[in-house]
Amino acid sequence: MSEYLVEVTPGRELLYRTPLALRVAIRSGEITAASRIFHRATSSWVAITEHPEYRKVQAELNPPSWLDPPLPPELVAPPPVRQKRGFFRSLAEIGAALAASGWASIKKHLGSGGTKPVTSPKTAVSSKPVSSIQASQPAQQAKPQSSGPTRNRWTFFP
Repeated sequence: MSEYLVEVTPGRELLYRTPLALRVAIRSGEITAASRIFHRATSSWVAITEHPEYRKVQAELNPPSWLDPPLPPELVAPPPVRQKRGFFRSLAEIGAALAASGWASIKKHLGSGGTKPVTSPKTAVSSKPVSSIQASQPAQQAKPQSSGPTRNRWTFFP
Protein backbone atom coordinates (compact mmCIF):
# COMPACT_ATOMS: atom_id res chain seq x y z
CA MET A 1 0.00 0.00 0.00
CA SER A 2 1.38 3.36 -0.99
CA GLU A 3 1.18 6.50 1.06
CA TYR A 4 1.90 9.99 -0.19
CA LEU A 5 3.46 12.61 2.05
CA VAL A 6 2.77 16.01 0.47
CA GLU A 7 3.94 19.45 1.57
CA VAL A 8 0.79 21.38 0.56
CA THR A 9 2.21 24.75 1.64
CA PRO A 10 5.59 25.48 3.20
CA GLY A 11 5.41 24.12 6.76
CA ARG A 12 2.11 22.18 6.27
CA GLU A 13 2.47 18.47 5.42
CA LEU A 14 -0.40 16.04 4.82
CA LEU A 15 -0.39 12.27 4.37
CA TYR A 16 -2.66 10.76 1.71
CA ARG A 17 -3.12 7.00 2.14
CA THR A 18 -4.43 6.07 -1.35
CA PRO A 19 -3.97 7.29 -4.90
CA LEU A 20 -7.68 8.14 -4.94
CA ALA A 21 -7.30 10.45 -1.93
CA LEU A 22 -4.33 12.15 -3.64
CA ARG A 23 -6.40 12.60 -6.84
CA VAL A 24 -9.31 14.11 -4.91
CA ALA A 25 -6.96 16.61 -3.23
CA ILE A 26 -5.45 17.60 -6.58
CA ARG A 27 -8.90 18.00 -8.19
CA SER A 28 -10.23 20.06 -5.30
CA GLY A 29 -7.29 22.46 -5.57
CA GLU A 30 -5.88 21.61 -2.15
CA ILE A 31 -2.65 20.45 -3.84
CA THR A 32 -1.31 23.02 -6.31
CA ALA A 33 1.67 23.17 -8.69
CA ALA A 34 3.69 24.85 -5.93
CA SER A 35 3.27 21.79 -3.63
CA ARG A 36 5.99 19.19 -3.13
CA ILE A 37 5.86 15.44 -2.53
CA PHE A 38 8.34 13.35 -0.54
CA HIS A 39 10.16 10.77 -2.66
CA ARG A 40 11.00 7.84 -0.35
CA ALA A 41 13.61 6.16 -2.60
CA THR A 42 15.84 9.25 -2.69
CA SER A 43 14.64 10.68 0.65
CA SER A 44 14.11 14.12 -0.89
CA TRP A 45 11.30 16.53 -1.70
CA VAL A 46 10.28 16.68 -5.38
CA ALA A 47 7.89 19.06 -7.14
CA ILE A 48 4.41 17.56 -7.35
CA THR A 49 4.32 18.41 -11.07
CA GLU A 50 6.77 15.54 -11.69
CA HIS A 51 4.51 12.94 -10.07
CA PRO A 52 2.61 10.73 -12.56
CA GLU A 53 -0.65 10.93 -10.60
CA TYR A 54 -0.58 14.75 -10.73
CA ARG A 55 0.08 14.65 -14.50
CA LYS A 56 -2.86 12.30 -15.06
CA VAL A 57 -5.25 14.60 -13.19
CA GLN A 58 -3.97 17.67 -15.05
CA ALA A 59 -4.40 15.90 -18.39
CA GLU A 60 -8.02 15.11 -17.48
CA LEU A 61 -8.73 18.69 -16.35
CA ASN A 62 -6.90 20.41 -19.23
CA PRO A 63 -6.86 18.15 -22.29
CA PRO A 64 -4.47 19.12 -25.10
CA SER A 65 -5.85 21.28 -27.89
CA TRP A 66 -5.45 18.55 -30.51
CA LEU A 67 -8.12 16.56 -28.65
CA ASP A 68 -10.69 19.35 -29.04
CA PRO A 69 -13.55 18.51 -31.36
CA PRO A 70 -13.12 19.95 -34.84
CA LEU A 71 -14.75 23.24 -35.66
CA PRO A 72 -17.97 22.99 -37.65
CA PRO A 73 -17.58 23.78 -41.33
CA GLU A 74 -18.33 27.32 -42.41
CA LEU A 75 -21.51 27.85 -44.34
CA VAL A 76 -20.82 29.27 -47.74
CA ALA A 77 -23.45 31.29 -49.56
CA PRO A 78 -24.38 29.90 -52.97
CA PRO A 79 -23.19 31.90 -55.95
CA PRO A 80 -25.63 34.53 -57.17
CA VAL A 81 -27.98 33.42 -59.92
CA ARG A 82 -27.15 35.19 -63.14
CA GLN A 83 -29.90 36.21 -65.51
CA LYS A 84 -29.65 34.24 -68.74
CA ARG A 85 -29.63 36.25 -71.92
CA GLY A 86 -30.43 35.65 -75.53
CA PHE A 87 -31.89 32.40 -76.78
CA PHE A 88 -32.03 30.65 -73.44
CA ARG A 89 -33.82 33.52 -71.82
CA SER A 90 -36.51 33.49 -74.47
CA LEU A 91 -37.00 29.74 -73.94
CA ALA A 92 -37.44 30.39 -70.24
CA GLU A 93 -40.03 33.07 -71.02
CA ILE A 94 -41.87 30.70 -73.33
CA GLY A 95 -41.90 28.00 -70.66
CA ALA A 96 -43.20 30.45 -68.09
CA ALA A 97 -45.90 31.62 -70.48
CA LEU A 98 -46.97 28.02 -71.15
CA ALA A 99 -47.16 27.27 -67.46
CA ALA A 100 -49.10 30.45 -66.75
CA SER A 101 -51.76 30.64 -69.46
CA GLY A 102 -51.36 27.92 -72.08
CA TRP A 103 -50.76 27.95 -75.82
CA ALA A 104 -52.54 31.21 -76.59
CA SER A 105 -49.90 33.32 -74.88
CA ILE A 106 -47.11 31.34 -76.57
CA LYS A 107 -48.60 31.95 -80.01
CA LYS A 108 -48.89 35.62 -79.13
CA HIS A 109 -45.27 35.69 -77.93
CA LEU A 110 -44.00 33.90 -81.04
CA GLY A 111 -46.15 35.99 -83.35
CA SER A 112 -44.73 39.23 -81.97
CA GLY A 113 -41.19 38.14 -82.87
CA GLY A 114 -41.83 38.52 -86.62
CA THR A 115 -40.86 34.97 -87.49
CA LYS A 116 -41.90 33.59 -90.90
CA PRO A 117 -42.52 29.97 -91.78
CA VAL A 118 -39.65 28.59 -93.80
CA THR A 119 -40.30 26.26 -96.74
CA SER A 120 -37.60 23.94 -97.94
CA PRO A 121 -36.71 23.92 -101.66
CA LYS A 122 -37.62 20.22 -101.94
CA THR A 123 -41.22 20.83 -100.98
CA ALA A 124 -41.64 23.97 -103.07
CA VAL A 125 -44.04 23.46 -106.01
CA SER A 126 -43.26 25.06 -109.38
CA SER A 127 -45.99 27.17 -110.90
CA LYS A 128 -44.84 26.59 -114.52
CA PRO A 129 -46.94 24.24 -116.67
CA VAL A 130 -45.22 21.05 -117.78
CA SER A 131 -45.91 19.60 -121.21
CA SER A 132 -46.63 15.93 -121.72
CA ILE A 133 -43.46 15.46 -123.79
CA GLN A 134 -41.25 16.87 -121.04
CA ALA A 135 -42.97 14.74 -118.45
CA SER A 136 -42.40 11.51 -120.38
CA GLN A 137 -38.66 12.15 -120.96
CA PRO A 138 -36.30 11.53 -118.09
CA ALA A 139 -34.48 14.57 -116.84
CA GLN A 140 -30.93 14.90 -118.06
CA GLN A 141 -28.33 15.44 -115.44
CA ALA A 142 -25.44 17.86 -115.85
CA LYS A 143 -22.16 16.27 -116.89
CA PRO A 144 -19.25 16.69 -114.54
CA GLN A 145 -16.38 18.79 -115.82
CA SER A 146 -13.45 16.81 -117.04
CA SER A 147 -10.01 17.67 -115.88
CA GLY A 148 -8.10 19.44 -118.63
CA PRO A 149 -4.43 20.19 -119.02
CA THR A 150 -4.67 23.19 -116.70
CA ARG A 151 -6.14 21.15 -113.88
CA ASN A 152 -4.12 18.74 -111.87
CA ARG A 153 -3.99 17.66 -108.33
CA TRP A 154 -1.75 20.55 -107.17
CA THR A 155 -3.24 23.59 -108.89
CA PHE A 156 -6.72 24.60 -109.83
CA PHE A 157 -7.48 27.30 -112.41
CA PRO A 158 -11.15 28.17 -112.83
